[in-house]
Amino acid sequence: MEITFLSANIIALLSEIKGHRITRQGLRVYRDRLDTRKDPRGKPYYWIGGDAPSGIPEDGTDIGALADGWVSVTPLQLDLTAYPALHLLKNWKLAKRNGVVSS
Repeated sequence: MEITFLSANIIALLSEIKGHRITRQGLRVYRDRLDTRKDPRGKPYYWIGGDAPSGIPEDGTDIGALADGWVSVTPLQLDLTAYPALHLLKNWKLAKRNGVVSS
């Protein structure tokens, strides 16, 4: 069974919202930084930081809709299977050598 989630994004300036758009997922740009820190006992831990993510505001995407003042509603699913590749892979002639599959 396929489950669909709805991702709704709303701009911070509610008085400027134009309405809503049904969108596809846009491309986010992350500038992460991994900091090593020490807790009060001197043990290291890691903190993920960096600049706030930005995005590419293309037409039809959630990021583009938000940039233009619209609420974005994007249907999402968790199945990351590359279905077109399944057919291709099933046609591969794979050989098993010493317990390892190779082409």
